[in-house]
Amino acid sequence: MKTFFYLTRLLCLALALAWTPGALASTVFWGSLFGDNLYSSSGQPLDASYSFEVGTFNAGFTPTYQNVNQWDANWHVIALAYSPDSNGWNAPAQFFDGTVNFNGTNNSDATGADPTYAFTQGDTAYLWAYNSKTIVPSSEWALVTYGASAGNTGDPWIVPNLGDAGSYNWNLGDANNAIIGGANSVQYKTRLKSAAGSPGGVVV
Repeated sequence: MKTFFYLTRLLCLALALAWTPGALASTVFWGSLFGDNLYSSSGQPLDASYSFEVGTFNAGFTPTYQNVNQWDANWHVIALAYSPDSNGWNAPAQFFDGTVNFNGTNNSDATGADPTYAFTQGDTAYLWAYNSKTIVPSSEWALVTYGASAGNTGDPWIVPNLGDAGSYNWNLGDANNAIIGGANSVQYKTRLKSAAGSPGGVVV
């Protein structure tokens, strides 16, 4: 089954230490499947202007549609994928992916990560897709995550045991919680509205 992934148009203006080969590390493989259906709020396939980040928010901060203007200030990038394909995002094939190694001091070695930021085991990881992090009428965002649920055997999107040598998969096809935008046709919400009352875009 193909994954459907939608982004929401934001109309509300107000609104490592490097990993050492051979050292003990947890590895996360993340991304979408080749040929997944990745769409903007207008139903167009995502193009090369989009980027994809996995990351966590500061302790105590819960992302909502009402506090989107605070997301970036509270966000910590685990890994980043962007066009062209060599950087993890193949727009023509509608496919993005990446690999993260967490070392024993809780740092990520992936592209885009702050090599000095120590991630916390058990924190929820999110996928943030966007064409711009500036909140203007042309911005399109999606923020999704996955928590374990009955019948779904995928790895929960949480920062793993950073001191082991295990491997984990954070697959877009498992996402079951959309903060903005959406993923997978089994999830539905009503259309979002901006503060001005205009449609905020499609959801899951």
